[in-house]
Amino acid sequence: MAMGEIWGLVLAGGVSSRLGVDKTQLRLGGQTLVERAVGLVSRLCPYVAVSCRHVAPHWEGWPILLDATQRVGPLGGILTALEAWQRPILVLACDMPWMEIQALRCLVEARARRPAGALMTVWARSGTPYIEALAAVYEPEAAPLLRAGLEAGVYQLSRLIPASRRHHLPYGEADARWFFNVNTPEDWETIQRAEAPQGAAAPLVAS
Repeated sequence: MAMGEIWGLVLAGGVSSRLGVDKTQLRLGGQTLVERAVGLVSRLCPYVAVSCRHVAPHWEGWPILLDATQRVGPLGGILTALEAWQRPILVLACDMPWMEIQALRCLVEARARRPAGALMTVWARSGTPYIEALAAVYEPEAAPLLRAGLEAGVYQLSRLIPASRRHHLPYGEADARWFFNVNTPEDWETIQRAEAPQGAAAPLVAS
């Protein structure tokens, strides 16, 4: 399977305001969340960069793509990558600690079978209109739609790329765990309790 044309982008530019600490430095299984995300995407893409708003000392040695927009959330990082690279990108948010390589590989394989005109290959929750826009493959031709949204002040990715221009992979309850993301201390406690041998949550601290 030819995957060399797709580059990877790990989103790590959030301010973690609800969590209260830098989520990129939370550790699980001996790795930070961003290290784990980079490791997963690197298994499928020959080049992977971390999207952020500033270069942190603990990211030294990693390819970095600075967000060229004002603070507009994931839209800014994805648009910056599409315009700078002019190629398809596999996007993964750094705060999905239960993401598995199987889910990302399915995206890349499905992208090769996308219908004509599809600008996004994305997991979609069965029976709902909800899509996982932060675990998806974006085509470079999506950039004008994202740029138009930025200029209009519309930052929700699912609104900027209509369903008719997306290639959906349905998922059900059994696979919802892949997309669980860490936004609050309670989310991190859920992760820690599930991973701890005795079910006891560790304190919310970053490395």
